[in-house]
Amino acid sequence: MTADFNGGDSTGGRTTSQRVRARILRARRHSRVVRVLKAALPVSFVVMFASFCITVMQTSGISANLPDLEIPKILPENLVMANPHYSGFGKDGSSYSVNAKTARQGLGANSKITLNEISGLLTGVDKSETNFAASRGEYNQKSGVLELYEKITVDGNAGLSAEMTSATLSTKNNELI
Repeated sequence: MTADFNGGDSTGGRTTSQRVRARILRARRHSRVVRVLKAALPVSFVVMFASFCITVMQTSGISANLPDLEIPKILPENLVMANPHYSGFGKDGSSYSVNAKTARQGLGANSKITLNEISGLLTGVDKSETNFAASRGEYNQKSGVLELYEKITVDGNAGLSAEMTSATLSTKNNELI
């Protein structure tokens, strides 16, 4: 046995059986605490989460009388782009820019984009500019061809001016036919 600072032994004057009983009691108390916490922690989490959800619903105005909402269906024929813009460069370094008020893209691999109220600008390699406008048209992105229909006006800074009912614009070659 070793001496304690108080002059006694380090066991506190307890016998071996008393020390063993004290350790068993401490282990039982620990086991009880663990069992209580295994049940109390998940229950307290559920209670806190439920109170959080209720608080959020009350502050945001959502009540228990939620209306039945139908999930809207998105139909491809109803999808319309607002103010689309297409621009790029031709093979010879010329540039083009096409704007429209609305556009609707068809389904399929070879689909065309239907444009309404089209306006655009072609800029040649020599910096000559040609403005055009049309009521409607169809643009094929793969071939880079824009078919224009109805009330087409063309004005160029080199004095070119024309009004047509149909025209074809090849953006890759910077040609208006």
